[in-house]
Amino acid sequence: GHVPPDPPPKLRPCFMVMKLGYAALMEGFILHLNGAHLVIKMLLFLNKRI
Repeated sequence: GHVPPDPPPKLRPCFMVMKLGYAALMEGFILHLNGAHLVIKMLLFLNKRI
């Protein structure tokens, strides 16, 4: 049988975008967690001052 190249040229950009998107998502998730930590700290600090 005919075996298509892996991945097919048409889908190659999609795979790359998915890989990049996944990496960015994981990085963004970690940054988001750090950001949330800072926001919580700030909110606690403001609550103490009020």
